[in-house]
Amino acid sequence: MNEGIRVVPTSAAERIAVRNAAHATMSATPGNVPDRAGLEQCGRAVLARCNLPEANLGYAMVACSNAIWREAFASIPPERRLLLLPHCLRSHATCRAPTDTAGLHCAACGNCDIPDLSARAEALGYKVVVAEGTSAVAEDIVERGRDAVLGVACLESLDRSFERVSAMGLPFLAVPLLGNGCVDTACDQQELDSLLALSAPPRPASHRSFLPLLRFAARLADANNLAAAFAPLPSDEAAPVAALACDWLAAGGKRIRAFCTLAAYAARRHGEAAFTADATPDTLLPVTVQRVALAMETLHKASLVHDDIEDDEHERYGQPVPHRRHGLALAINLGDHLLGLGYSLVAAQRAHLGAEAVADIVAVLSDAHRELCLGQGAELLARELWHAQDPLAVLDIAARKTAPAFAAALYAGLRCAGPVADNDAIQRFARYLGESYQVLDDLDDWRKDDAAAGEDVRRRQPTILAALAAKAGYGDELAAAATATDATAQVRALYERCGAFAQARTLAERLRERAADSIAAIPGPTVQELLRFLLRTATAPQE
Repeated sequence: MNEGIRVVPTSAAERIAVRNAAHATMSATPGNVPDRAGLEQCGRAVLARCNLPEANLGYAMVACSNAIWREAFASIPPERRLLLLPHCLRSHATCRAPTDTAGLHCAACGNCDIPDLSARAEALGYKVVVAEGTSAVAEDIVERGRDAVLGVACLESLDRSFERVSAMGLPFLAVPLLGNGCVDTACDQQELDSLLALSAPPRPASHRSFLPLLRFAARLADANNLAAAFAPLPSDEAAPVAALACDWLAAGGKRIRAFCTLAAYAARRHGEAAFTADATPDTLLPVTVQRVALAMETLHKASLVHDDIEDDEHERYGQPVPHRRHGLALAINLGDHLLGLGYSLVAAQRAHLGAEAVADIVAVLSDAHRELCLGQGAELLARELWHAQDPLAVLDIAARKTAPAFAAALYAGLRCAGPVADNDAIQRFARYLGESYQVLDDLDDWRKDDAAAGEDVRRRQPTILAALAAKAGYGDELAAAATATDATAQVRALYERCGAFAQARTLAERLRERAADSIAAIPGPTVQELLRFLLRTATAPQE
């Protein structure tokens, strides 16, 4: 959404007129959120009805999305809804409330609207989170059964979150802030109160949604599932290592690789029934497929233990990483043990899947394991000359570290459902996805404020930004800037000057387009829908 269309109508009468026109425009498409281009077309129709300028298009697009989701949102009880408020509603001058990964912990000092808005919502049964962006509330949405979100945010933030929320299939209503900017903002409280109070009788949830499968994947590593999957657990002197493995598996994470396996199987075996809000994964997913999905998560967690050692990390999931808690030697042993567990979980399914299917999955997994190690090793070797890398070499590192695990997880799910004709197409999609994701991740490091930005530079890790700067002839200057007292500011200015930021954004979009184009070569419309979901969520604009 470009800057010129992010103006909220100034009068309450105009805002009401836009909302009414959006309802009339979208009444023919209930529960079917169009893509960004479709939503923009609908928004233009609303502006024409209201005789409002192009500058109000962003507000009209939000109103159209609200009109589509209004009935589904209203049918969900308030105790299963989440109200997301932005930090910028607080009083910038007086607020001293602490913030962490869960958001802002309001002290109810009375100097802004947040305490009053929160109290009104909580009285209705809402859970309230004061945070920035949809990623901040992912745990509440996926793990804690929140089935609808009402978000207050500026139009810029709503634009960034649209891709993820609409792809997930979550009923999501929004109240745009009356002005853009991040200091002392305000919202239309009359509109917010109206949406907070929405109520309708429960109805069958038949809209498209990936939430049931995402939630099922999130529960794969709970204590009961782990005990059943790894039974019998050791009861002798080896028991503490097994307990550490289970603790680490349950510690946190998005379980995206496990989700890929579950969803790929469900898409191929059950078609469209797999991706509806009323889907029942317990009946769609045999235990043997669940075990293979858990194996993907187990192998991923093994790689994290080893990567955190190699990258000298301190924390993950809000707690010290294994080598900080238990020492280097035991952490290495833990990672190795998890590798063994992952492969043994797959091998144990041969009685159910057949020896040929298990052999195929293990072959793809071992190739992915090797590629990941080659990518991580190449990155470690490149750190000595992090400021002088070729962009293609950096992309290759990113692809090796990211793509094989996703491709293997998708392949495993498809192979559980039957023979896979063309794994090369899956590998190609995963490679473009992984490259695009890593470029966006490198860019995201610089979207933070200067206190948190530039972590890759401080670690001397090769990134696409550093590689683009080197290609433009700024490698030596980059190395010098990284040693300055104000290194973050100097490197940021250098990247701006040589065009690295702009080039990286263009590159990420081209890689995303290539990933999208590659989906057509993979058979099955429901499998293709899954891949488009993964692409939209992994490469959506960063929040």
